[in-house]
Amino acid sequence: MGLATYTYNRSTSGGEIITHLINSTDGQGVDFANGALLQLAYAAGGVFGTSDFSIEFIIDQSSANTNDKIIYTSGGGNEFQITSETGSSKIELTFDGADYDFSYDMSADYGSPVHYVMTFDRDDVATLYKDGNSVATVDISGSSAVDLDSSGTAAGYLGGVSDYGVTGVFYRWRTWKKLLSAAEVTACYENASVPITDQWSNCVTDLDFAFANPEQSLKIRSRSGAGDATASTGISQITPIEQLNTETLILDSVPVIPGLSDVQSAGLHFDGATGNIDIASPPDLGTSFSFEFIVQADSWGESGGDYLVDFGVSGRFAFRSHTDDSFDLGIYDGSTHSFGVKVLDDLKVHHLVVTVDGTAAILYDNGNQVGTTSISTPTIDLAADARIGSKYNAGASWFDGTFYRARFFNRTLSAAEVTASFENSTVPFADQYGSQTNKVAASVDQDWGTAQADTGNDANDRATFNAAYVWNTDGTPVDISVASNVFQFTTNGTTDGVYYPSVFTAGKKYRVTLNTGTITGNTFKLFTYASAYTEVGTLTASTKNVIEFTVESGANGYLYIFPDSATVGTIQLDASSVDNEIVEIGCVADYDLAFANPTQSTLVQDRAGAADGTASSGVTQVTPLVQLNATAARIGTSAATPADGELLVSGGITIDGGGSIGMVNTDRLYISAQSSSTAGGVGLQLDKDNNRIVPCDDAGAYNNNVELGDSTLEFTNLWLSGSIHCSGTVNADGIAFQSATTGSGTGTGYTLDSYETGIFTPVVADAGTGGNAASAGAANGRYTKVGNRVYCQVSIINITTTGLTAGNLVYVRGLPFTSISTANFYSPVEVFQGAMTSTEGVIHGLIHPNTDYMSMYNSISGAAGSTSAIVSQITSGSGDMYMSFQYETAL
Repeated sequence: MGLATYTYNRSTSGGEIITHLINSTDGQGVDFANGALLQLAYAAGGVFGTSDFSIEFIIDQSSANTNDKIIYTSGGGNEFQITSETGSSKIELTFDGADYDFSYDMSADYGSPVHYVMTFDRDDVATLYKDGNSVATVDISGSSAVDLDSSGTAAGYLGGVSDYGVTGVFYRWRTWKKLLSAAEVTACYENASVPITDQWSNCVTDLDFAFANPEQSLKIRSRSGAGDATASTGISQITPIEQLNTETLILDSVPVIPGLSDVQSAGLHFDGATGNIDIASPPDLGTSFSFEFIVQADSWGESGGDYLVDFGVSGRFAFRSHTDDSFDLGIYDGSTHSFGVKVLDDLKVHHLVVTVDGTAAILYDNGNQVGTTSISTPTIDLAADARIGSKYNAGASWFDGTFYRARFFNRTLSAAEVTASFENSTVPFADQYGSQTNKVAASVDQDWGTAQADTGNDANDRATFNAAYVWNTDGTPVDISVASNVFQFTTNGTTDGVYYPSVFTAGKKYRVTLNTGTITGNTFKLFTYASAYTEVGTLTASTKNVIEFTVESGANGYLYIFPDSATVGTIQLDASSVDNEIVEIGCVADYDLAFANPTQSTLVQDRAGAADGTASSGVTQVTPLVQLNATAARIGTSAATPADGELLVSGGITIDGGGSIGMVNTDRLYISAQSSSTAGGVGLQLDKDNNRIVPCDDAGAYNNNVELGDSTLEFTNLWLSGSIHCSGTVNADGIAFQSATTGSGTGTGYTLDSYETGIFTPVVADAGTGGNAASAGAANGRYTKVGNRVYCQVSIINITTTGLTAGNLVYVRGLPFTSISTANFYSPVEVFQGAMTSTEGVIHGLIHPNTDYMSMYNSISGAAGSTSAIVSQITSGSGDMYMSFQYETAL
């Protein structure tokens, strides 16, 4: 899509920075014609209630109506609006009919992209920021009681309504469930991405304008996964998105589509007669699962149909076409359930996904839903065998074509996840890898198998429960009892309850199944814990509760069951008919079709490690893998069977009559070339006796008249005990050595030594040595050393200064080499800083002699105000430093 190249020029005017922003992930935007709008799934205040919040957007307005409705909500009594009233030189905020005005005229900003943030302290003031700077405030304390809940803002529109709309380009729209600080506003202005700590608990809507393409789809996704928008007519992408499809993209004569890239252009071809992959022990998938294939048929509608995959023996579940359905794709589970479309009959490459949620099945083609059908409750886990490319028993209905991808998931992929799988070739980390194995390992923990009476002594009852189960009490739950596989307890505190320990991995997806009996007095929820408790689901009384979630970063791996409040509440967890279950959900099987090579091995490896397959005859690799495997060598008509790693040849080797390889004696190997019409030849002799390489003739005899001519001679390492003599220029990777052998210098001018590249980790600290070190979100350093010159690039972001002495000088240490020890020889460094104040606007560094660190100063000009840069100048958690510099070290 043509992301622009930019030169970053830090400027308080903001134009360059905004250009930087819109040339990165915000490089594309959506253009609003007058009257066009986006309908929001989350209206601007639709999830904020009476809490503080913030709104962030980048916009380039081109013209104005009298009243430009930037955000407009309706459908309830608690409306919220932001209106640019250019005729009155103000921005009007409306809370439930009450208006609050910023004294600011947006028309002065027309014609270029501008970054705006509005923060709303509901008990105090709203603040307007332009390009990171506060430009207006207004008292909105009168709005504190207006509840901006989803019922109060049932319909929300970005860009206005009717003739009260914005004309121009939106590059960014984000809503924040927090009051952004001035420093955070600056960070939003200077950076394109949402900080990971705010994804997506604080930033609740982040519309993806960069990849919105209303000509193809009116849906505009929110990167947060919530708050998607729908475009009206009159909205277009300013940088048109070109889609590469199967008709225009060919890779090694194989048509490919997005998601089929790199090595996945290789796959397995099935001959339509005998070819299949047998999965002798198929993985369990449960009753909510998905199949994903990239596949191309060579023919369609053959007698008996085409089976893409079939699970069978006891249970049955097949994804196939069949003559009974006019060869439409469908599900067979003992009965036929058609999706009503063939899809593969065009004999092109397709990305197919089938999702199953109980008795509902959906078919997707190239990321788009193309069919649905109702099925019987799946019995797939009862199947003792499965095959890709034929019936489960390999009896008939062989598929004729090529599979490039085959994956099974033990969860129902959402439409957005189907799109992501279509657009990407890798399995997301969160889905690596699912398994139906219950992580509640012991049967006693699965079914509350150890009975326990409520003795009235709560402390003793808690100890008895904790001894009998891996489940453990947390806090002080009371009235504990277990009878007939029903566990009951009562709580009166928000962290009174039970937990199951060490069951989760941060960043992975899980499904928890808990069956409940009665719940009284309170609501009980599931939580994980990192730095605080995170709610992941609510338990409903007398229900089989099935809750899926992704475990947040830094979580301790525990599952907690707690009440929602400190009110007394009682819950029954009933495992009499449904076991307690925790399973990791995701991709259960991912078949490595790209590197499968049935001519060498019939094994088709499952990257997830759950269920390898075996290829039958009739399955071949479409991009053959060539294996070099010399168990025997034949020279002419004589066979040689040397030991491993050896080639035994008596005499010399002649190559096409024009060259030879031979031995002068046992310690001298020569390689030579000779024209058929010219005697003498030219070659090289490897002389082990004298540890040298010398020129030779075609018989291996030394010949000092042989020259290295115009062709290139390359060495990885070339060690010289003498001199190099040349009549021209000797070049080594573009560095020209002087040909002169005399000069007035000391000789070091002719020395190129110690060329080295590498990485290092720079550390911000409050002392050159010792002292305290800061942490950082990322700290990266790269260097190139040529002789005694060291060239470095450093990037340190999100610096956290906790534990550092606020008044101490800022140091960056950990440089890759110690600087030269010459007294008073300092090397200056210019720093590009973010979220770090300076009395003179720019931070400078000085690398001290004979050290591996630099110290920071507000200026080295000697002007008034020239001071040391101290720790307190860094905004902890968001301070950044970027540097490119060189210095001298010893050879």
